[in-house]
Amino acid sequence: MKNNNSKILEEGLLELNLSMTDQQAAQFQYFAEELISWNSKFNLTAINTMKDIYTLHFLDSISAIPFSNTIISPNFSICDIGTGAGFPGIPIKILYPESKLTLIESSKKKCTFLQHITTELQLTNVEIISERIEEIGQNELYRESFDLVTARAVSKISTLLEYGIPLVKLNGILLDYSKEDLISNHENLNQISHLLGGSSLYIHKINSSFLDNDKVVIKIQKLNSTENRYPRKNGIPSKRPL
Repeated sequence: MKNNNSKILEEGLLELNLSMTDQQAAQFQYFAEELISWNSKFNLTAINTMKDIYTLHFLDSISAIPFSNTIISPNFSICDIGTGAGFPGIPIKILYPESKLTLIESSKKKCTFLQHITTELQLTNVEIISERIEEIGQNELYRESFDLVTARAVSKISTLLEYGIPLVKLNGILLDYSKEDLISNHENLNQISHLLGGSSLYIHKINSSFLDNDKVVIKIQKLNSTENRYPRKNGIPSKRPL
């Protein structure tokens, strides 16, 4: 039987023209319970009530997918950079279990939780990497290899573009979860995206009864290969944004 929070998530998904099975509802419930349990010891997230986890983590993580105009089919490759405790990557993986997921997180303790929760949820085709994103972006195994790259609350948008676009394969998509008041100087951001091989920014407002009304998703399509010099060395993208 679905609990009240599961019903809220179910209603939120319906607004997005999505749905979940009873098994997926059980996975979300277990994820939430383990997040609260581990959070008391490891401080994984500031969001620590069951209702907020369901809305501000689970539903928020999934909310960008319908507006990406991508079809997540078997072996569809997703890379979630700066995933933290697994957001938005793991909720997307629960909803689309046949996708391939790579989680990038520099914090060892958070990676320990990620390994635990993905194992307990029996999620397959999941890789967890504890390295700097700049190094992953220059690694031939990962560079320009993902259908979809996601990021939520990772960095300033200008820096995020340099982190994310090099990982996206041609015609793939970068999705950045953001808020309206964090987006400024569109022309400069478009220039940075073009420099890295991306399209101009498409900004879509998330309309949900359960989320703050300032939520937006930034979508960028990979149009051209990224020059080899990007991303720059560790720390430079954040210290000296393009």
